[in-house]
Amino acid sequence: MNCYFLEKLSAVTEEDIKVKYVLPWLEQAGIALHEIQLERTFSLNIGRQSVIVGVGQTKTRKRDTICCRLDILVKRNGRNLLIFETKADGLQLTDDDRDQAISYARLVHPIAPYTVVTNGSDYRLYDSVTKARIDPKDINIRGYGIVLPDEDILDAQLLFFALNPDNLVTFCRSQVADELRIVKGALIDGRKYVPELHVPRSAIQKDVEEFFYRSSLPGLLLIGQSGFGKTCEMCWLAESLLDAGNPVLFFNGSALEAGITEAIAEVFSWTFNGPDLPIQVVRHIAKLAGRSKTLTIIVDAIDEWIYTYRVNHLSSLLSAAENNNIKIIASCKTSAVEQFTSVRGNPTKIEILTKKAETGAFSDREFFSAIDKYRQAYQFSGNFEDAVLKEASSNPFLLRVFFDVAQNSSLKHLTFSSAEFFDAYFRRSISRTADERQAEYTLKAIAGLLYQRNTDQILEDDIRTSLGLRVNESIMEELFEYGILLRSETETRTSVVSFYFQQLRDYIVAFKVQRFNAMSQQQLADEFEQVTELCVKADIFTLYYRLASSKHKIVFDKYVRENATRYLHFYTSFVQQHFPALREVFTPQTEGRIGFIGELLLVKRCLGGYGFRSLGETDNEVHFMPAQQVLGKSNLAYLDGADQLHWTGSACGFRDGINIKSEVINYELLPQLEQLIKEGLLNESHCPEMLVEFIVETVLRNKVIFKELLSVDGLSIRYPLKYDEVLKKLLRERLIRHYREELISTKKRSGEIKEIWDGSIVSYFSNLTAEEEKQILDAAEDSLNSGHLPKFHARYGDLDKLESSLVRVINSLNTTNIEINSPLFDGESKVKTDVTRGHTISDDDVKSYLVWLYSVFLENYKSIIETNFPTLKQHFQIYSEMPISIHLVLGSTEKNHFGRNTFTPLDKYFSESQNNINEVKVVDDLVWNTDDCWHFSSGGIKFQNFRVTQTSLEFLFFSRSGLINDAFKEMTLRKLVYGTIANEFKVFKKVLLTQFKD
Repeated sequence: MNCYFLEKLSAVTEEDIKVKYVLPWLEQAGIALHEIQLERTFSLNIGRQSVIVGVGQTKTRKRDTICCRLDILVKRNGRNLLIFETKADGLQLTDDDRDQAISYARLVHPIAPYTVVTNGSDYRLYDSVTKARIDPKDINIRGYGIVLPDEDILDAQLLFFALNPDNLVTFCRSQVADELRIVKGALIDGRKYVPELHVPRSAIQKDVEEFFYRSSLPGLLLIGQSGFGKTCEMCWLAESLLDAGNPVLFFNGSALEAGITEAIAEVFSWTFNGPDLPIQVVRHIAKLAGRSKTLTIIVDAIDEWIYTYRVNHLSSLLSAAENNNIKIIASCKTSAVEQFTSVRGNPTKIEILTKKAETGAFSDREFFSAIDKYRQAYQFSGNFEDAVLKEASSNPFLLRVFFDVAQNSSLKHLTFSSAEFFDAYFRRSISRTADERQAEYTLKAIAGLLYQRNTDQILEDDIRTSLGLRVNESIMEELFEYGILLRSETETRTSVVSFYFQQLRDYIVAFKVQRFNAMSQQQLADEFEQVTELCVKADIFTLYYRLASSKHKIVFDKYVRENATRYLHFYTSFVQQHFPALREVFTPQTEGRIGFIGELLLVKRCLGGYGFRSLGETDNEVHFMPAQQVLGKSNLAYLDGADQLHWTGSACGFRDGINIKSEVINYELLPQLEQLIKEGLLNESHCPEMLVEFIVETVLRNKVIFKELLSVDGLSIRYPLKYDEVLKKLLRERLIRHYREELISTKKRSGEIKEIWDGSIVSYFSNLTAEEEKQILDAAEDSLNSGHLPKFHARYGDLDKLESSLVRVINSLNTTNIEINSPLFDGESKVKTDVTRGHTISDDDVKSYLVWLYSVFLENYKSIIETNFPTLKQHFQIYSEMPISIHLVLGSTEKNHFGRNTFTPLDKYFSESQNNINEVKVVDDLVWNTDDCWHFSSGGIKFQNFRVTQTSLEFLFFSRSGLINDAFKEMTLRKLVYGTIANEFKVFKKVLLTQFKD
């Protein structure tokens, strides 16, 4: 060696030896700086995998980086020449130091032929191939090329993986990632396995866990129909095992060119072969895994593995793995599994040595979790038709196609009314087969036979005859393997064929075989004329109607469409003429255009349930949904814009004989008017006192939301009550609920909150901490103060209803003022409290309150009748008698045995006003005379032509008057107004029916 190596310093470190001795010597020997690499990442060639070597173990080290340190690598002309391994001064050089350095030299690519190990005083040069210590003068730099024997390669790999347990997992991670490139990708790549969409099946996880920890069998066979997610489960399983620190090798059956053991040998660059190859491979990988680890070999889609000896090969591999730390997991289509498990009726080693696991349909929990993932990934918030949801729950492939179509189209909801979906589903189904043209031809031929014979299944022999198949030819098996066709047996054990997905059959018949869309209207009418009962043809026409053009739809619905159009026009014109102020609250509660929607019973040529919907700019005013029964369970009407449908026998299915005027008045207008009155939803825009009362009492009833607007005891309002503060508190409540739901969702995803599933019903206990509740409140306040509001996804029925009603009322009042400065009547709260508790009330307080209440009642009653019934107001009794005089007479209060007031009679005398204005009086001197003529007198004035009603003071506050209590609770004025209108409406209905009778 050189004189640089003769120097000696005390306490020399590895770094000193590199810097002060090795590097100067290399420079003097003619090695340029760019040919030297120091303690940095290197690419090691371990078998087929090129993995990254890191420079040390740190907490931030990437998981795909091998953990070890290569001190110095010398390169010449781009090829590796020499590796230096330096040790600290004074440390004795050992065979382990030699083996470690040589393992690096063997694993860098290409192999470095020489290795130097030094501690600063002792220098040893080795042949990287033979491990022999050599003399430096024997080094041959030019023209070297090295090929290691298998055992040497294995030794290098064993030593390298033994340096750190993570090294083998890191190597496996690289191999798995390389194999997954075929099937794994992002959403836009269109690959099978998209991690952000995958929902692991708990049943399979349970089977895998049992296989690893409680089963002595070496193999697990995952079985399932095509499109059920076997590949995704296998990919997820491989990645999960790696993440847990377990070594895994992954192979795609469709990409295997020979045996699995040959593929494994190639991965590690082993070249041995022979009849005992499976045993040799298993032994070697068992050595690599070590005693503390189980190495798992995953082979996806063995049914797509094109290898003549695949059954024998897999059987041999399982046998070899039986007593070693090796587990084998394979997947196979249900239709092909018998090829691997049985030969001439006898079980194979695969059948004997594997546990079976079924990839079935999603559980309810898994399915709804998948829906959530798809929504997030595709940014789609539309709803599902219930029929689509049902089909997708057992067909994940359909779910993926639907979301792909929704992403690239204008679909609002996922329904079977999408021609784009059926076209995409058909094309993607046949694209999975080896011969798309043959697949399409076969499917069309079978669908055509089903249509001709009007049946949903057909004898397989009839199909063979139709296709012209020879004795040794069969129907395209891939169509069964991929779940497009279904083969079953009759009671007589005759093989029959049908479509797995009925709507696909209907689509193929309608658009690919019969081509209804290309027919003239007359041709289509003639074809449909044959359908007179529920049958396969009826199913096909039902689907076609949903996808047909407007021109073709008329062929099926012409006459009922005409009546539906007349029905709609009479409804909208009558509302506009007689109830213009109520247009927005009449069904379908819209300011825009109104449309008709109905169930079309195609076979019967009539309508089932029907109703109204809000129309968009491009919607047709009359829309029918094909159905096979009246008021079916489908949610399609809701998705198409109708809140509900109804049906009456008198409508005659909208065929000839329907009395449109009578139907609209009897079954649309009058029921809605009655309900609006019961719920207190008439237009009150000109009734300020009623509006103020509504806001005040609503705020008082919802103390949690409006706590800051109330007194300390929560029994009264802190005036002035500003409208914008009321709306702000509503928004704050919505924000609190939103952020609480977000936090709970996060905790559910992390597993902190456990969901309890009972079928499709899920429940959970949130148990948020005080700190978390504060976090929610702070987030809500930040949003309020900044004005940056999140996108609300959840619907809160109670809050939506509360907000809708308050916004409507406040908007009506905002034109005149922005706040409520004081109570409507100063003594009202005390009167209510005393009456409620049965306390004695002073006559003056009661009389003042009654005069105010009934005076305001007359004003608001008059306004609400004129606003809501402008052309029919004279049919309401009190309104027709105005100006009116009301005389109120309070009787003696009855007490119970506890001494509390229970009943205070209140008589109301209605008569013609003598002052030509509405007036209210509480009197004590009223005398009712029935001797000579019907009259009463008060204050010396005689009143004739009167009527009297009897009630009680308590009744004003506690009665429901035929109304929905929640809408009028504590609202005495509104209850009095609406109760009066409700009583008068009985007469109004009769008059209306008589006036507009045909």
